[in-house]
Amino acid sequence: MLAVRAAAPVRARARLSGYAAALLAIGAAGLAARVLLLGVQPISRDEAFTALVARRGWGGMLDVVRHDSAPPLSYLLDHLATAVSSSPSLLRLPSALAGAAAVPVAAALGRRLGGDAAGLGAAAACAALPSLLVPAREARMYAMAAALVMTFALVLWRALERPDRGRLAVLTTVTAAALLTHYLDAVAVTATVVAAAVVLPERRALPRALAAVALGSVPLAAWLPLATAQAGHAGQPF
Repeated sequence: MLAVRAAAPVRARARLSGYAAALLAIGAAGLAARVLLLGVQPISRDEAFTALVARRGWGGMLDVVRHDSAPPLSYLLDHLATAVSSSPSLLRLPSALAGAAAVPVAAALGRRLGGDAAGLGAAAACAALPSLLVPAREARMYAMAAALVMTFALVLWRALERPDRGRLAVLTTVTAAALLTHYLDAVAVTATVVAAAVVLPERRALPRALAAVALGSVPLAAWLPLATAQAGHAGQPF
């Protein structure tokens, strides 16, 4: 009887090790698919805009971005990358790393919903789907925006389960990063909060989580008055 009880934790650790090994392999494949041969393709038209903006000084870059159609975070990261090298690979690296980081996040969400198999399936889909892979190889903000929306869902869920200071601080940080990456992330953040309030049973912590999300919205609120020129793009042809 004692031997059976002792064997149970060993089997549990073995299953966890198998899951971790499989996730590591999927994550490595997803990273390789995004970073290998990253500089082979020539810079496209939209990427050329990113390259020109990112290579300006800090003030000049922000002045251009506030007349563009997006918040500034991805441009700031591209600016840091191009400070090391002006190659296409470095310009695209922030998107590639963000896309790769989405793989374990997808695994964590899938595992919470359906166990180990669902977690690995979600990770594999995130690693291989062209709709997630292609944007991660481009010097634009879309892969980062998608990764941050997925991360927001995960950290919101965790904050609702245990709303301690650390988890709420992470929720605030991820909210700010998502909203400063793409304006449509605000729609995704709002929809995720509503879905969590309706579906998840942990509702007692919802006011504290909402306060953390509201605090994370402050940087975007501070940016918008500086970017009023972007409103002029509304209704114009693409």
